[in-house]
Amino acid sequence: MTTIPGRLIGIDVGEKRVGLARTDPMQLFPTAIGTFDPKTSLARIQEECASGHVAGFVVGWPQRDQDDPSEAMKMVDRYILKLQGRFPGLPVYKVDEYLSSQEAMEVMIQSGVPRHKRREKGRLDQVAASLILERYLQSRVQ
Repeated sequence: MTTIPGRLIGIDVGEKRVGLARTDPMQLFPTAIGTFDPKTSLARIQEECASGHVAGFVVGWPQRDQDDPSEAMKMVDRYILKLQGRFPGLPVYKVDEYLSSQEAMEVMIQSGVPRHKRREKGRLDQVAASLILERYLQSRVQ
C-alpha cells in the first residue's frame, strides 16, 4: 500500500501581505492559493489543514550574508512562531526566497498576465509563494 505524503503549504511572508500556495497530496506541483493580510493568513492556513492532510509548511526565508538578522528575518521568525504555536507537530522548512519576487514577475510576464494585473501586489505574492514551494520540492530531488 502506498502512503500519500500530504500537501505542503508554501508561505511568502510580507509585512502587509502573505502569499500562500499548496502542493497536491503527492507533493509534486505547487498551486497558488491567494494573498492575505498576515492576521487572516493563519485562519486561511487553518482552513487548508481542515480540508485535508497537510504534511508541513515551507516558508520563504530572507537570507543575508551578514551575521546580524535583518528586520525581514525577525518578521518571518515571528510568523513562524505563530505558525508553530497554532499547528504544533507540523514541520516548518525554511527556503531561501532570494529573487522570488523578481522570478514571480517574470513568470507572470511569460504567462501573458496583462500589465495592469501584474501591478496587483497580491498576485505577485501568491506566485512567489508557489515558487518558494517549487524550490523546496526541487531541492529534495537533487
